Amino acid sequence: MDNIMERLREPFAIEDISWRVVNVFDYRDTKRGFIAPFVSSRTIQDRLDEVFGIDAWQVSYERWSEKAVKCRLSVLIDGKWIYKEDGSEETDFNAVKGGFSSSFKRAAVLFGIGRYLYNVENEIVELTTNKRTPDDVYTKYQSQGYYFTAPSHLKLKSDKQQLQSGNHTSDAKPNLQSMIQEIQNLAMPVGIQSRDILIAYNYNQNAQARKFEDTTTGGLKGIINSLQLLHEAKNISNANEKQLNRWLSTYIKGDITSFKEWLLHDYTDVIHELIKKLKQEQSA
Repeated sequence: MDNIMERLREPFAIEDISWRVVNVFDYRDTKRGFIAPFVSSRTIQDRLDEVFGIDAWQVSYERWSEKAVKCRLSVLIDGKWIYKEDGSEETDFNAVKGGFSSSFKRAAVLFGIGRYLYNVENEIVELTTNKRTPDDVYTKYQSQGYYFTAPSHLKLKSDKQQLQSGNHTSDAKPNLQSMIQEIQNLAMPVGIQSRDILIAYNYNQNAQARKFEDTTTGGLKGIINSLQLLHEAKNISNANEKQLNRWLSTYIKGDITSFKEWLLHDYTDVIHELIKKLKQEQSA
């Protein structure tokens, strides 16, 4: 059983990873976007064939609600069928096929297939309307088609461990420079400047840092967490800065007037509450 789980959870080769755009923003004279990795249904099917064989796994689907599908993924281990199931709403594009595919992927995650991708950082890439290299990826975001160059490796959120071609190479402790780069990547799309980051750092840490090199990794972790939560709230709601600030203000004493104020104090709990509410409204 342990060997089976290890084989199911094994990271995929980088060429088997697909990418989707989750947010688009303007940067100077270019379009840029956050992209997130995923594995296709066909790639998951190949993994199941490799681990169990073509005759020792099966799927079934049933209507979960008016616009949702539930997938049951069953595998044969030691002569016994074991199943896990999960559901998904139908997608706007090709609703039936999209619902089947999404629910299948979610059921596969319950067996550990591709679960590590939930802990991979979103990447920022330049988006173009023309293909620039033979390997450029084509995707759509809000009905607009884009090309971009896919990353050559995956970077985990927690420890900067990089995954490439199914092999692990780790850089156990995030160094200051890598954290600074991550902050800049997260701050740029929402209009937060370096000076705003330093002001928030000094306020929260009771420090007097004049440049990023004067900060500490421990002090920057809270900044990164707040920025990641900000992006999560923004991506769920697709709302503008003014709307999100107004919504967050309903959870605290006082008014939030800009994204940079999300970094002051420890608003982690209230931002989580806001995200929870946005998800509930989205699924209603």
